Amino acid sequence: GAISLYSDTPRALSANAVEYVQALSSQATIAVTNATRHAEQVERSDLLRRRADQLTQLFELGRMFRSDQSLDENLNSVARAISDSVGFNQVVISILDPVQKVLHHTAAYGFPDSVMRRLGTQASAWEAVEKFFHDDWRTSGTYLVQSAHSGELFTALGLPRGNGNGGKASGSANVHSEHIWSSGNLL
Repeated sequence: GAISLYSDTPRALSANAVEYVQALSSQATIAVTNATRHAEQVERSDLLRRRADQLTQLFELGRMFRSDQSLDENLNSVARAISDSVGFNQVVISILDPVQKVLHHTAAYGFPDSVMRRLGTQASAWEAVEKFFHDDWRTSGTYLVQSAHSGELFTALGLPRGNGNGGKASGSANVHSEHIWSSGNLL
């Protein structure tokens, strides 16, 4: 920042005034630095809290798996846990049949019952979905499909778009980057 002082009189600032303004400038710098550090610390604390919550959810998920439940029931528990822990409004878990080259929607969460029933009986052509797995969209072990293409993916998967959120996570930022979450993106 800058502190600018003006006077109609040349050399109007005394040595004491210059010293005072320099001290004021130093204090302002310290205050801004402290505020920035505090904001960063709060952000780190929030991130750690969210990660601890996610780890707790994963631990709970491990306890929810039951040998007396079917694979579909356990995968539905996984879908619900993903929604609860990460904040996605809708989750679909599909299994690829490599022989028939179709995705079978095995579990889902966040859709109306009628959609859930339809998803259980409908398969999606792998060919229609595979094109969304670009290497440049890959982020770790997942693919981040940008909002410009999310409607196509919803259609390819046979998913409804009626909730108005475009499959986005709640609270998602409206930032546009290939590897940063934006409103309407799909993971």
